[in-house]
Amino acid sequence: MIIPYAVLDDEGKKKIEKIFFDNSLKTFSSRNEKLRFKEKWLAPYFQPDCIFLVLMKGEEIAGYVNGQSTTINTVVEFKKYEREYPAHLHINVANEFQGQGLGSFLIDEFIKSLPKNVSGVHIVTGAESKNIRFYENNKFICLGTNPSKTILFMGRKLR
Repeated sequence: MIIPYAVLDDEGKKKIEKIFFDNSLKTFSSRNEKLRFKEKWLAPYFQPDCIFLVLMKGEEIAGYVNGQSTTINTVVEFKKYEREYPAHLHINVANEFQGQGLGSFLIDEFIKSLPKNVSGVHIVTGAESKNIRFYENNKFICLGTNPSKTILFMGRKLR
């Protein structure tokens, strides 16, 4: 079942944060660094103009997808792709629910929630990330990298 983030209680919101940090695979040197990471990559999507869908499996939060129909926080090298792939998403599934097709389901639900005139959606991920095959299996193609070739821009045409 899909529910909006806005209806979660405090415990549910903490579970979203746990899934977010568990999937980031990042080590933080301080509590402030961890907070800045959350403020940059999760908190912007709590705004009313954003899409934030939560997947429930029974009574448990299994994962979430969030994003917008237009881009925020774009890496400067990728701005040239924004017109064709204006929407973007972030997706995380709890470790215990991975490998069950839930991520693909969340992507489909996100795409259904976009305005019909949106031509494409994109993600940005690490060039060595294990999630690349997942995105390729969900019809995303690699469109570019940053100059140091550490970050990939992947897009999926919708129309």
